[in-house]
Amino acid sequence: MREVDDDPSPDDVERFNNVTQTCPHCGKEVFDDVDVCYHCGLAIGGGVGRKAPLWILVVVVVLVAGFVLARVL
Repeated sequence: MREVDDDPSPDDVERFNNVTQTCPHCGKEVFDDVDVCYHCGLAIGGGVGRKAPLWILVVVVVLVAGFVLARVL
């Protein structure tokens, strides 16, 4: 019969020991499962808050400008 180990390993305890993280914008402590820093409002969870590459911004601006010019002319 196989023995079941329900206890966390010492490595797991160390890894999940800290329930907070530091906000990269304001440097204050927030819980590690938040999506938005409740001190400064920066989106920090799930990859949200990363800046989009410049080429995406350029494409969006060109498309919007083209749409506006098409409507005006």
